[in-house]
Amino acid sequence: MWTKLFNRLLKNLAQKGRREQIFIIPTFDALKLLVLNGTLLIIGLVYANNFILFFNFILFCLFLGSMYYTHFNLRGLKINGCKISSLHADESSMISFSLTSSSSLGHYFLSLRSLHSELIEVDTGTTFSLPENKQSGTVHLTVFGKKRGQGKIDHLAIETLFPFHLFRCLIVLPVEASFYVYPKRSNAKLHQVSSFEEEKNDDGDSFILRDYRQGDSLKHIHWKKLAQTQEWFSKTNLTQTQDPILLSLDESANTEEQLSSISGELYHLMQNQIPFGLKLHQQIIAPALSQKHLEHCQRTLARHED
Repeated sequence: MWTKLFNRLLKNLAQKGRREQIFIIPTFDALKLLVLNGTLLIIGLVYANNFILFFNFILFCLFLGSMYYTHFNLRGLKINGCKISSLHADESSMISFSLTSSSSLGHYFLSLRSLHSELIEVDTGTTFSLPENKQSGTVHLTVFGKKRGQGKIDHLAIETLFPFHLFRCLIVLPVEASFYVYPKRSNAKLHQVSSFEEEKNDDGDSFILRDYRQGDSLKHIHWKKLAQTQEWFSKTNLTQTQDPILLSLDESANTEEQLSSISGELYHLMQNQIPFGLKLHQQIIAPALSQKHLEHCQRTLARHED
């Protein structure tokens, strides 16, 4: 409950534009230390005990010093870039972001508080540091896919409890990162498979598309596709490959389970060099055989709405 409220507070602060500001929140240990300080102060004054008052002074200095160094540990941090690798639901991937600092004294025991996304979650138990005299560095952390979809991250919250876990200090930094969570991969074979009427070239032969490779003849380049996408593809006659297939949804079965089934089947077809396409209700993606085509199909599955 407290975690949800805390994450909601961070999200509201970011949406209001209060970014690149450092916030300090005392922990329960800090509150316990304050109670102990107050108790020792009262006992020391009542019994006029200088040793107790001196010990109370030391604890109070520890309290103030911890607050200062916790704030100092985050001051000057910036995020220059952030990238989240596409991943499947129930699988892990990496989030990478580059840190820079205006301080040469280093930043220690930092952690990523939250991504504020319903699609992925980050391993908050992993800490990272920016050592002394190193004012830039790249951080790689593990993220887990929760459900399929297309997501975007517009800010990250970095926190630290350094040095004595008395204060939770965090900074909300703006970023721009988009990503896809593909459907969970499954071998259930719940989808439908059908043939596809291929395109014909000038000689009347059927062909499919693949990524352009250096040395391919200019007459094999799909110029129409190049004009549409600004990407290079070559035509391959189907006499050299297996017949293409079209994967589609069965209206009588669970949609999410079928999307998972199709997602897993795409890798099997790619591995066996079988051209594949998709038919999702009224949307049709013509068969092709390339890594870019595979990513396009997976992204289409991630964005699919019933």
